[in-house]
Amino acid sequence: MSSAHAADAAGHPADEDTSSDVAAGTQTDDGPGDRTARARIRDAALHLFGERGFRSATVRDIAERAEVSPALVLHHFGSKQGLREAVDEHLLADIRAGKVAAMTGRLTPDDATYRQQAAQMAPRMAYLARALAEDAELGRRLYDRMFADALAYVAAGVDAGVLQAGEDHEARTAVLLNNGLATMLLQTQAQRVLGIDDPVDLAVRLAGPTLDLYVDGLFADDRFRAAWRAESDHVAGVADPDPPPPPATEDPSTS
Repeated sequence: MSSAHAADAAGHPADEDTSSDVAAGTQTDDGPGDRTARARIRDAALHLFGERGFRSATVRDIAERAEVSPALVLHHFGSKQGLREAVDEHLLADIRAGKVAAMTGRLTPDDATYRQQAAQMAPRMAYLARALAEDAELGRRLYDRMFADALAYVAAGVDAGVLQAGEDHEARTAVLLNNGLATMLLQTQAQRVLGIDDPVDLAVRLAGPTLDLYVDGLFADDRFRAAWRAESDHVAGVADPDPPPPPATEDPSTS
């Protein structure tokens, strides 16, 4: 990797010298804990990318947080971009596994378990929120992956009898995904209006109302849905590409 490439990958000129360490074959192994070091680097990157953004978090920052050398970061991941891709893969796989477990009835958390899970997810949600808001290309890629995963785990929930089947699987999945992402993206605003400092406390407080909405519903009756369907049927009838022919009328000139 060239010095220019290293600087570009890290987003900071001070990271240029780390590439020469790797090229020279130095500082590339932390010994028996090397595999653990890789996980520490990945987790440190997730935290810092979420806290500061991808461009602002440097390879040196990540190495310091993970308690490894900058050269070891590049040894494992090649560049900061490669590290971000590894973070994405690990994060999405983890979210997918948790959702599948929940949707198929294999996850029944009590309050303590839910709080622990919320604490583990807090930095991951911060990373996703920043990535979706700051980087258009990364945001599109992440959303596409999350949508594809959501299609699969919602279908699994229906098959397991945990979720009801819907008329439009893709649209309903998009609604569910967007609702979850909106809660995540607006987390700091919700904390502000509810007077909650800890994002874990917010997740726990929102869990009950969220479950109430999904299990019991929001509206007292179906008047809004009935009105919407009636209007949809009317529009569909107006736009019918093959309407029945009009009744025959007698030509006055022949009478």
